[in-house]
Amino acid sequence: MATFQVEAQRGEQDHYRCVTLSPRGAAVSNFGELIVRVPPTPIAPPQLLRAGPTYLIIQLNTNSIVGDGPVIRREIQYRASQSTWKETHVVGSLTYKVWHLEPDTEYYISVLLTRPGEGGTGAPGPPLVSRTKCAEPMRALRGLTATEIQPRLLALQWEPLGYNLTRCHTYTLYLCYRYSMPTGTSGGNNATVRECLSVDRNTSHFTLRDLPPFRAVHIRLVLANPEGKKESREVTFQTEEDIPGGIAPESLTFTPLDDMIFLKWEEPVEPNGLITQYEISYQSTESSDPGINVPGPRRTVSKLRNETYHMFSGLHPGTTYLVSVRARTAKGFGQTALTEITTNIS
Repeated sequence: MATFQVEAQRGEQDHYRCVTLSPRGAAVSNFGELIVRVPPTPIAPPQLLRAGPTYLIIQLNTNSIVGDGPVIRREIQYRASQSTWKETHVVGSLTYKVWHLEPDTEYYISVLLTRPGEGGTGAPGPPLVSRTKCAEPMRALRGLTATEIQPRLLALQWEPLGYNLTRCHTYTLYLCYRYSMPTGTSGGNNATVRECLSVDRNTSHFTLRDLPPFRAVHIRLVLANPEGKKESREVTFQTEEDIPGGIAPESLTFTPLDDMIFLKWEEPVEPNGLITQYEISYQSTESSDPGINVPGPRRTVSKLRNETYHMFSGLHPGTTYLVSVRARTAKGFGQTALTEITTNIS
C-alpha cells in the first residue's frame, strides 16, 4: 500500500495502475479510476419556523448546496452566541426541533452535510442567528425586609435578582404598597391608598418616603417580563410614631358662663401615633372689669388621652381668655389650636 499526493482539481479524473518489477519481467494491475470530489455544504442558512422559551424549530433548507452529492447524512450544529461549546445532532427529516435551550438567548445554528466515503463531511453552512423567547419568571422574589423604619420612611431590601429568576433579559420590578387613611374628622371611614413603583432592575433595595406615621404598610414585590409575572407574598411593616398633627380649631366648642367655661375638642385628624395626653393652657387677655389685671397669669392643665373636654372654673366674669389645646404622643407635642372665649358678665 502506498500513499502519494495527486495534483488535481474538482471534477478532474484519470486512471492509475500499479506496476511490479522483477528480474523476469513486469506485472501490471488494472486501471483504477480516480475522480476528485468536494464534500457538500449548504448555500443558505436554516430557516426558523417557530421559537419558544427552550426550543427552536427550524427547516434545514438544504435544497441548494455547493460540493458533490449524494447527501447521505444531515447534522445540526448549534451553540449559544456567548459560549464556546458546540453540540451536534444527527437529523432524520427536513425539519428539526432543537431542545433544552436557555430562554431569551441567542443561538447560532448551522447544517453539516456528508457524502459517501471517508472525509465526506463538508464544512458547516451559513448559520441561522436566532433568539429563544423569554420564559415566565421562575418564582417570586423572597427576603423582603426593612433595614430602617422611621415615622415617614421605610428602607427595604430583598434578595438579589439574577437571570435564574427572571428567565429573561428584559424585565421590570415593581414595588407595590398600600395603607389605610382616615377620611374626615370622625375617623370612622378609611380610604385605601395604593401605588406601584417601578424599581431599578440593577438594585435590591428601595426607600419609601412620605408615608403616614404609625401606619401599617402592606408591601409586595412584582417581577414581570413579556411572558408573565410573579408576585411575592405581602409583608406588613409599621411606621414609627411622630408628633401629632394639630387639633382642628373648628372642632373647639365651648359654653361660657359667668365664672366657668365648658370646652370640648376632637382628636387630631392625624394623630400620628397613640395620643398619651392633652395639654390645655389659658390666660386672661382683656376684661370689662377694670379691677382685674390683664394679662393674667398663664395656667396649664393636663388631661388624659380619652378626656377631650374640660371645665374651667374660678374665672372672672366678663373676661376674655386665650385658650390653647395640643395633643401629645410618645414623640412629643403637636401643633397648638387657639381660641378666644369670653365669660358672661355677672
